[in-house]
Amino acid sequence: QHIIQDKENYSSGNKISWIQLFSYRQTYAICGTRFISDWVWWFFLFWIPDFLSKTHGINLREVVLPLIVIYTVSSVGGIGGGWISSKFIKMGKSIDFARKTTILICAITVMPVMLVSKTPNLWLAVAFISMAAAAHQGWASNIFTIVSDIYPKQAVGTMTGLSGFAGAIGGALSASFVGLLLESTGSYFLIFLLAASVYLVNWGIIKIFIKEIKPIEI
Repeated sequence: QHIIQDKENYSSGNKISWIQLFSYRQTYAICGTRFISDWVWWFFLFWIPDFLSKTHGINLREVVLPLIVIYTVSSVGGIGGGWISSKFIKMGKSIDFARKTTILICAITVMPVMLVSKTPNLWLAVAFISMAAAAHQGWASNIFTIVSDIYPKQAVGTMTGLSGFAGAIGGALSASFVGLLLESTGSYFLIFLLAASVYLVNWGIIKIFIKEIKPIEI
């Protein structure tokens, strides 16, 4: 009977407002993880050239190849995150296990990036950053999928936009946040340490606030 109710809920054409979505703790979990993690991607986009220039002495022309490597690997990570999750499901694991385990794998893969500011070798630093960028994309692909796993189809677009807005706020604040940390510490170490840690925090938030990834009734 519960499955039938879920199917009826998903096929319902009732309009769902974004305010209504805030009555579910899953909304806070997804928006919260986007807010505290999307800034890492913006950091990789805008601050890595400055980091490589200051710590490894390479100019704007020389930084092009490392950036190509980083963003190419990150694209592979987005595909890989979806592949790992799907692989678990094909192995007979539940959707809940597949998504949460893949997110944990991504969180662990990000962690070596904390060593970047202490790494004297340029290409080792690029490798760590590339892994972190790929893991972020793998994490993001699963977050988008979790939205469609949980919310009825008429709410998926609204929820995706809402979580994207939360991520955009985090990204917009990151410029000032990173700048203040650099000004106060004179080092990228703390920034990379935070970037390495937030995905484990995300996994914890999802684990606690989304007890099981399954359709909700709205």
